[in-house]
Amino acid sequence: MARFLSDKWLKECKSALSRSDEFAREARGFSGDLIFVFEGDDELPETKRLFLSIERGSCREACFLNGEPLPDADFRISAPYSLWVRMIKGEEDAFSAFTGRKVKVKGNLLRLMANTGAAAALLRALSEVPVDLD
Repeated sequence: MARFLSDKWLKECKSALSRSDEFAREARGFSGDLIFVFEGDDELPETKRLFLSIERGSCREACFLNGEPLPDADFRISAPYSLWVRMIKGEEDAFSAFTGRKVKVKGNLLRLMANTGAAAALLRALSEVPVDLD
């Protein structure tokens, strides 16, 4: 089991996306770059950023952005670390967090809405990765 936001966890996430037939199917029409921002709070001393590059249902690249300037991305999805943890644990509904604006999204929202199947498949694939949240 990998520690959340560790290099091992990220490697396992990329593998999970590669193995997911659902993600490949749902995201086959989507190509784009995403940055997930885990904002520092009482549980995480400093903000962490995760970059994913998706091309037609395949995860081309997955890496942490450690201090370097943020690259251009189609979407930037930000929330406090503790909210991400609650969503992963199932204590907070991800859809409600997005629609309730607890999660901030920068990018073309119409494009995101058109690809909700891909987004949901991405989250389901990542939720399959065993993770240590302590």
